[in-house]
Amino acid sequence: MTQIEINKLLYEAAVAPQLDTELIEEIINEGADPLGQYNTDEEFVLEALFSDGQDREFAKRLPLLVEVFLKHGMDIEKSEWNVLHCLTWVRDEYGIQTLKNILDAGISASYAESFTVELIGDILMFEAGHYDSNTSFNDYTWSYSMEYAIKMILLIASYEQIFHSSRYIRELVCAKIEDADQLSRFRRWDDYQCEYTFNESIIVSPSGEKIRNIRGKARAREIGSNMEIRELQLIGILDTDYTGRPVNNCDT
Repeated sequence: MTQIEINKLLYEAAVAPQLDTELIEEIINEGADPLGQYNTDEEFVLEALFSDGQDREFAKRLPLLVEVFLKHGMDIEKSEWNVLHCLTWVRDEYGIQTLKNILDAGISASYAESFTVELIGDILMFEAGHYDSNTSFNDYTWSYSMEYAIKMILLIASYEQIFHSSRYIRELVCAKIEDADQLSRFRRWDDYQCEYTFNESIIVSPSGEKIRNIRGKARAREIGSNMEIRELQLIGILDTDYTGRPVNNCDT
């Protein structure tokens, strides 16, 4: 049996109507690779599962699947494709639980930062960028997806090693090195809700190019008391000082 064939068995077991984790473990022990290709179209097992996770019912099994894969030694940073980029498709409580399982297993600050950049890109360049007068800003699906993208950023910031190592993430959550302890509460994503606003401007690059720039503000508020517990600046790579890092504008 080829590697692609055994990987295909793993994918088929993962999407079966009745999830059998013992069978999945047996297939992994036989040599299946969750990060590997499972067909001749260069599609990868976990990439396809995250894509399937855009269906909320299927997404329910993603945290358990990833937990099993990690238990058997999956190292996403050794993958030839960007694993966490694909997780941006699953912006709900199952996506955030899946992300937590990956963060608990340990990833580098640079890898976490690259995922955060992808989230910000989705928020600013796609979600907010495609908002127009014909789209309800309070549309439930859009709003739900946005909130969980923001919660993913706060979850990443709650891991001290990542927080200390990434100036970009600290800037996003309007925090300084000494604020690390305050971020631990964001491991409990059901304890707070997020609100956000956006504005658009034109910035001029050093070469004189005019660029459409969307940026936003977000606030996390404690459920029950409605007390504000954290402000975020939703800034993209374009909204920088051209050193590749965001401008700190939390107070503006």
